[in-house]
Amino acid sequence: MRVSFDFDGTLTENIVQEYAKELVTKGIDIFIVTGRYNELLRVMNGSQTNEDLFALADEIGIAHKHIVFTNRADKSYTIGGSGLIWHLDDDLNALNDINRYSDVKGVWIGDSDWKERCNELLTEAGF
Repeated sequence: MRVSFDFDGTLTENIVQEYAKELVTKGIDIFIVTGRYNELLRVMNGSQTNEDLFALADEIGIAHKHIVFTNRADKSYTIGGSGLIWHLDDDLNALNDINRYSDVKGVWIGDSDWKERCNELLTEAGF
């Protein structure tokens, strides 16, 4: 089973970090899908470093090979067909795009029942 989290504004929240750790211990493959620039484009565009992202991934137990930088491209094109069950994000525009143009279920962190929705989708997928 594979799921993904946005980084800024989503996985940076303590409650989401704790949930991600729970999923790791249950054997769920966790991915980070972020609109940030990868290391090469980050330098070219003068963007912030990604050290905070890599450090948090290490703390949670997310493999660096499971970190996907979209370089500001639409996430739906990046994650569609990837086998992800759901993607948790704080950006409604990104989620609308994901729900409309990909086979991944987008879940909004702004909903009070986001965690229950994620668990429900895992159950529906057979976990």
